[in-house]
Amino acid sequence: MAYQLPISASGFLGKGSRQDFDSFSDSWRNSLVSIRLNTISGSKIFSFITRVGLDNSPLDSDGYREMRSRNFSEAETLSQQWKRLVLDKRADVTSKALTATVKPLFQVMTNYGVAAIDLEDLPDADGINGVHLAVVLRATFSYRDRTRGWDSALCKARKALSRDGVDEKDALVGLIY
Repeated sequence: MAYQLPISASGFLGKGSRQDFDSFSDSWRNSLVSIRLNTISGSKIFSFITRVGLDNSPLDSDGYREMRSRNFSEAETLSQQWKRLVLDKRADVTSKALTATVKPLFQVMTNYGVAAIDLEDLPDADGINGVHLAVVLRATFSYRDRTRGWDSALCKARKALSRDGVDEKDALVGLIY
């Protein structure tokens, strides 16, 4: 039996009811991706078949560009969220405010990888909040070699913390030697 599903249907691997699968697949009968359903020990195995180059194929160059553009846009939106408090030198440094910085940062790291984090474009120390930047540096510490601008951001954080009268050794413990 062959079903027509979008290529993103890979989430349907594993055990599940045949009825759920049938009702989902009915809405995608005109899709460009064919799926064969086999069962081994109650698990469903899918084999994907598609023709690259057809209009709206998820594998054609236009589909790829559209997906990449959408991902870039989402990553940029999340980056603006975590940078908002880093770029506000008067921002609160409560746990709630620091969470507002680190939560979208972790979303970027999880969904798009550390390559989507750019610390190179941060302004000089006069325009940043050292505590919020220290939180960002701590969250990215394990990936500092793959995070653009990490070392220069550390220098900026040290200057910003010093400017605000915060002991950099306390705020950056484990990040500086």
